[in-house]
Amino acid sequence: MKLLFPQTILALYAEVLDRHYADDQLIAIRRAYELQCQLFTGLLTGSGKSHLEHGVGTAGILVSIGAPLHLIQAAFVHNAYGLADFGDGHRRTVTPRRQAELRRVIGERAENCVRRFREISWKADNVARMLGQFEQLDELTRETLVLRLADHLEHHLDAGLLYRSSEFMLQTMASLRPYLPELATRLGYPQFIEYFESAHETLDSWQVPACLSVPVPYTPPRSYSLRFKVRCVRRLTALKNRVRRPLGKVAARLQARKK
Repeated sequence: MKLLFPQTILALYAEVLDRHYADDQLIAIRRAYELQCQLFTGLLTGSGKSHLEHGVGTAGILVSIGAPLHLIQAAFVHNAYGLADFGDGHRRTVTPRRQAELRRVIGERAENCVRRFREISWKADNVARMLGQFEQLDELTRETLVLRLADHLEHHLDAGLLYRSSEFMLQTMASLRPYLPELATRLGYPQFIEYFESAHETLDSWQVPACLSVPVPYTPPRSYSLRFKVRCVRRLTALKNRVRRPLGKVAARLQARKK
């Protein structure tokens, strides 16, 4: 079975119209998409798919399983605190200004999910731990795990993982397979089980030439140029990373010698 979920905003609009969403819900979805366009235009995922397609695809999966509106809104910008371009030069950080911007557009509840998405470690050992103490998980964490499942599935569509050049990513994703059915069931969305079975079947049967597995992080317009402040912030960040990495290695060696 080939999984078919909306990959463009017009296809998503058609889906929600078929489901008779109210006008205020349609407006909320449109505003979330417009925010996504502002934050992710020109940015590509590791497979070469645009973040705009990935966000719409993730939202489409959540529409198909009947997820609540605030999760659908969060889906458009679920990695805002990781990869989005807020125009301040920073990456992978949460700031009050960024939180205020997201809450103004998608609301507090959806923003909480976006923030929690950034905080949850999506690795096999952590997912196993959460399953072991599932009854103690709060509502926000459970909702964000639904968002995580949709994001995870969307990366698998059309064997998208095979177009990534990172073997580590493939191994990480594969290590999660045994936990996905139980997680989907306990979250109340068993539809994911069939979706993942189909996605994994496609992934395991496809082969992608190495020439197509070339990472392209972004494709800015040719007229694009960074503001002076943003250039300064990025250069300072790069300089700090160049200093931190060798210092971290030295510290690790010293710690190993003490042991």
